[in-house]
Amino acid sequence: MIRTFNDALFSYEGIVGEPIEERTLGVSSIANSSEPDSIFTVYRVRVEARFGRPKYTRDLVRIEKTVMTAISSAVDQVLVRKSGGNLMVEGVLLKKRGSLCFSELMPRRYLPGLTTNGSGRIGILEMGCRSIFAINGDQLAPRQNPSETFTNGMQERFGNSLISFSKAFQSQH
Repeated sequence: MIRTFNDALFSYEGIVGEPIEERTLGVSSIANSSEPDSIFTVYRVRVEARFGRPKYTRDLVRIEKTVMTAISSAVDQVLVRKSGGNLMVEGVLLKKRGSLCFSELMPRRYLPGLTTNGSGRIGILEMGCRSIFAINGDQLAPRQNPSETFTNGMQERFGNSLISFSKAFQSQH
């Protein structure tokens, strides 16, 4: 739960980037099993800029180790994992509904807020839709509707401006 805008703002890493690949994977979450029981979609995102650091870094979980093995990423890229997607297994289409705000994530620039592992190469959107902003020139358009603490805070503090947002982090260094 997001208590204040500042808590959220300084708890996650913001990246400016564009998804360049989307892959859906069937992954086993059960130790010593090769049968997939979970469906995840992974976006490989080309990173233009990074702002802040996640307050808490985390170790890779088993699913993320599988993702890192299945999808390679370069130094200027991050893999963003989300639950859900469509996957064909032995001729059967499996669907796991995820958040609708993840639809149409290509091919444009976004500013998501991520919790990443120590390497910064794979991340998750712990705040969900509220942490994704589409970038239109300098303007940030929230993917979360209706607005709430974080999306309201971006509007009130930065005027939904990418330039204003980035300046807030430049002044910290």
